[in-house]
Amino acid sequence: MKTIVKYSLLIVSIFTISSCGSGKVSATENAKEIVLPIKNFQSDKSFFRSISSGTSPNMSFAKELAFKNAANEIAKTIDVRVKSLLEDYARQSEIDSSIDYKSEAERMATISTDQSLKNAKIVQEKIFQNPDKTYTYWVGVELSKEDVFNTLKNNISSSKIKALHAEKVDFRETFNKNFEEK
Repeated sequence: MKTIVKYSLLIVSIFTISSCGSGKVSATENAKEIVLPIKNFQSDKSFFRSISSGTSPNMSFAKELAFKNAANEIAKTIDVRVKSLLEDYARQSEIDSSIDYKSEAERMATISTDQSLKNAKIVQEKIFQNPDKTYTYWVGVELSKEDVFNTLKNNISSSKIKALHAEKVDFRETFNKNFEEK
C-alpha cells in the first residue's frame, strides 16, 4: 500500500511540475512585421548602401531628413572601417611610433568620411502621404567605395603619416581587404 501511495505521489508531482512550467511565448506573437518599401538594397563589393526615411509635413524636408539619416548610417560604417583600416595598415607597415598615429587616423577618418559623403547619391526613393497629411519619404542612398578610397588616398598624401603614402599598392590591398562585405 505504501508503495502505491509513493508511486501515486511521484506521478502527481511529475504531472504538477510539468504542467506548471512556463509556456512558450513567441517573440513575434503580438508584433506586426514592417516591410520596407525599398528592397534588395544592401552594401556590396562596390558600394556602401543605406535605406532610411524621414517624415515631415513638408515633402522636401521629409526627403532631406531621409537623405541625412541614410548618409549618417553610411558615415558611421565608413568611419569605423577607415579607422580599422588605418590601424591594420600601420601594424603591417610598422609606422614610426613617434607619430601620434591614433589621433591622425581619427582626423583622417573624419575628413575622408565628410568628403566622401559629398558623392553619395539617392538611387531609389518612394514617398507616402500619411493620414495626418504628413509625408514619409524613403530613400536608398549609395556611395562608391572607389570614391572613399580616392578621398582617403588623397588625404594620406597630405597627411603627417608619410609612411602610408610610400606604399600605395599595399594600401590598396589593405583597403580592399578591410572594405569587403563580411
